[in-house]
Amino acid sequence: MRALLSLLLVLLTAALPLTARAQSQEEIDFARRLLESLQKASIDQNTEFCGVIGITDEGELIASTPRRGSVATCEPRDPRGVDELIASFHTHAGLTTTMTARCPLPTIS
Repeated sequence: MRALLSLLLVLLTAALPLTARAQSQEEIDFARRLLESLQKASIDQNTEFCGVIGITDEGELIASTPRRGSVATCEPRDPRGVDELIASFHTHAGLTTTMTARCPLPTIS
């Protein structure tokens, strides 16, 4: 019985998906700089900006050109030259009376 349970545990462990890797500090800093560069325009223009972040074949981080959305939505495009997509991003537009959950911050802290 113990051998059967051990075999079952091994099989279940092998069937589990691999865990996702955490973001590196380089990825965090890249995303932060990108969002900080967009936030003021997003609030001032009351529109979302969005895109995706990826890694090139050479291992460099790359972001799509930020795409302008509306006050409440945005559909990103993939960046050219990306080998692996690792994240999507979007800003929040300015504060509106119809979307009470929105409370924009001037910068990311």
